Amino acid sequence: MRLAKILAGVVLLLGIVAGVLYVLASAVPGDYRPADLTHRQRVRVAKRFIQRVVDDFHEPAERRRRFDVVLGEDEFNAYLASMDEIVAHLPGGDDGQVRRALAESQLADPSVAMSAGEIALLVRHTGYNKILTLRLRFELLDSGRLRVHLRGARVGRLPVPRFLVDRAVQALRTRAAGAIAPDERSNGGSLPTGQQMRRLTARIVLAIGGEPIVPVLGLRKHKRVRLTGMDLTDKAVVLHFIPAGPEE
Repeated sequence: MRLAKILAGVVLLLGIVAGVLYVLASAVPGDYRPADLTHRQRVRVAKRFIQRVVDDFHEPAERRRRFDVVLGEDEFNAYLASMDEIVAHLPGGDDGQVRRALAESQLADPSVAMSAGEIALLVRHTGYNKILTLRLRFELLDSGRLRVHLRGARVGRLPVPRFLVDRAVQALRTRAAGAIAPDERSNGGSLPTGQQMRRLTARIVLAIGGEPIVPVLGLRKHKRVRLTGMDLTDKAVVLHFIPAGPEE
């Protein structure tokens, strides 16, 4: 009789723990704030993004001078929500490819949350209807390469064991590896192509917990810029660039 009561107590405790874990995993993090934009708004954001690429990157690279780019959290999330429209405006871009790629992995509605020294990448898993969070820290090494550190992960508000995080990130990196060859260093226009944007994204994914990458962006032939610094503050990031040579 006493053993039965003990077992019943254990079962009840496990049920309570399971319920708490489910609630934590199902909770929407307070910093998950994807931009909710209409199609017309996303098109306007895409045009603004294209103009920023020309103003903030192409023109300073033409003049061969140092420059800074400031991205606020809300602006970054507006760009994420408008990635299909942005890619569609680029040479060789395919409207809808970003959402299709996310849907293949049962993901949707990505967003970022910025804090001092870290960026949290949040996305909704459509299969489980849970919010997944990756906490990332970026480090520029003395060699000039960029290392992306994975600081942790959550499902809802529930921390995920590190070995599960590493396994999931490795699967993501494996998928990304096929998108970066062959290397297309430049194009004839003032904007990167849709294919270059996909390869840039793949390189960043490969750098998460992996080998550091060369933080050089190609805009057009002989017009490339190198990231030399990154200041992450609450709700904003300041990126420092210098012109890079065509050999980099």
